[in-house]
Amino acid sequence: MMAAKKLKIAFSGVFDLANYGDHLFPIVFKSMMEKRGLEAELYLFSPIACNEALNENKVPVYALSDLEKMHLKLHFDAIVVGGGEIIHFYNATQKLSPEDQNYENYPILETWSIPSLCAYKYNIPLIWNTPGAPFQFTEKCRHLVKALCGGVDYLSVRNPFSKKALMECGIPENRINLYPDSAFYISKIIDPSALNAIRKKVLGSADRYVVFHTNRFIPSDQIPTVMDSLNRLRERGYEIVLLPLAYTHGDDAILHEINNRAEDKFMEFHRTLSTMEMLSVLAGCSLYIGVSFHGAITALAYGKKAIAYDFMRYKKTEDLYRFLTMEPYYIYDAKDLNSSIERILNDDSVADLESIRQKLDVHFDRMAEILQNGGGKAKTVGEFAEEFVKGAVCFQSVDRLENSLTWHINKVHELNDALEGYQKSDAQKSAHVSELEKSLNWHVAKVKELNDALAGYRKSDAEKQRLIQRQSEKMK
Repeated sequence: MMAAKKLKIAFSGVFDLANYGDHLFPIVFKSMMEKRGLEAELYLFSPIACNEALNENKVPVYALSDLEKMHLKLHFDAIVVGGGEIIHFYNATQKLSPEDQNYENYPILETWSIPSLCAYKYNIPLIWNTPGAPFQFTEKCRHLVKALCGGVDYLSVRNPFSKKALMECGIPENRINLYPDSAFYISKIIDPSALNAIRKKVLGSADRYVVFHTNRFIPSDQIPTVMDSLNRLRERGYEIVLLPLAYTHGDDAILHEINNRAEDKFMEFHRTLSTMEMLSVLAGCSLYIGVSFHGAITALAYGKKAIAYDFMRYKKTEDLYRFLTMEPYYIYDAKDLNSSIERILNDDSVADLESIRQKLDVHFDRMAEILQNGGGKAKTVGEFAEEFVKGAVCFQSVDRLENSLTWHINKVHELNDALEGYQKSDAQKSAHVSELEKSLNWHVAKVKELNDALAGYRKSDAEKQRLIQRQSEKMK
């Protein structure tokens, strides 16, 4: 009996950045495919070529700009867009490595656009592994979204907001599959007991602790309230562990600042943790509090309590807690933190993980079926080209309007500047005239003063002449 073919899969995502959640997707995907009898070799692709961030094993990450060249060499059996909040057109600023001091634009669009273009060109099966769309698409983007999604053989997203955003682009509802985030399966892949030694190395003897996570976007006026809540937990006997999960967002710096303000009462880390070390800390906590979507998912997956302190107002997190019927533990203002903590510590209910995993089993079955059959639907290049051209025309039209608007705005500014110049010139002229008038008035006054004095002298001389004349007449 012939051995099953080892599949070569190009797996696209954010594996070049130090962001915990993104590194769970290939772990879960590979394990779930093996469980279904498929042996797969994953080739990780991201915008930047490097070794995988947060991975001590130096797994290579290839640049998405080389995807076509590598396909021609290796002949990929499929391309998988691995997950994460990546379906959008914005370049968010990120620290490209934990050691960087500056934040730079990161071309996240490449993670799903390049796979689509390559799949169209070479008719490669293309699978979406429940990524998310964090924003509604603007009118000028919608044709391009429809074009890029047209060649996806299995299109799935992880929350209702993402599905609605794609439907607004003209993608039929029945093409968009809605499943929970695949990271919910992580506790079935990595057993809690396998994490004990790692956790002990990271935390030492701490075994009753609360994990707190935040990033640099936390409102500064909420930090004192957060610290009060953490101090109350500490007084109840919990160690407070400040866990950075996205060095790319500056988590370590803001957590260090919080610990400084707490006079080093909390536990922080002075080195970059690996994905497995972060996982071990989350899996063993008594309670997770934080803004990280996958921080909450990991804690819940291992049967722990989790409060989403979502000051970022992420739709993905709000949708998740609504789906889990855990709305009381979704907050976005620190003033609600104490009451949420009290409630969750006295709440013995747990998330229904079994039904979540049953849904995910269907999701993984459908992906495995496409991989086993060696393809999905044939790519219709004509349809893609039509939507792409419409999108390009829309972009061009909007750009033309924007350029026209910019021209008019610049002209208005130019006229305003000129008007200010004229007004300034008029003001200067008026000031100059005023000074001249003052000078003229001074001279007029001086002339009058001199004339008055001269008149006085003349009057005095006349008096003297009359006096001399009278004396002369008396002498005669």
